[in-house]
Amino acid sequence: MQDNPLIDFIEIDSYTLFTREQIAGIGELPETVTKFRKRVELLPIAMPLGTTRLPPSPLSAEPVPEKTGDTEPAADRFVGGEAASALHVEAYFAGR
Repeated sequence: MQDNPLIDFIEIDSYTLFTREQIAGIGELPETVTKFRKRVELLPIAMPLGTTRLPPSPLSAEPVPEKTGDTEPAADRFVGGEAASALHVEAYFAGR
């Protein structure tokens, strides 16, 4: 996993709400969700891993310039329908 020496990779399990140790500490798993919930609802929950820096807000970004050049609607540039698709398939398999 350490393909790039400039990047520090940290691998941790983060796909469960409770750690394995916490679940092992409640004993045998109860038969109902309510009983399980009552056993685990007071267990501490670790904060999710996050980033130390957020990307800039899109609201502070430069506005997108208005489109210049071809303003013809896409629907006007394409021919569709059964006849057009048949011609396309024929040209495709003919290598054109």
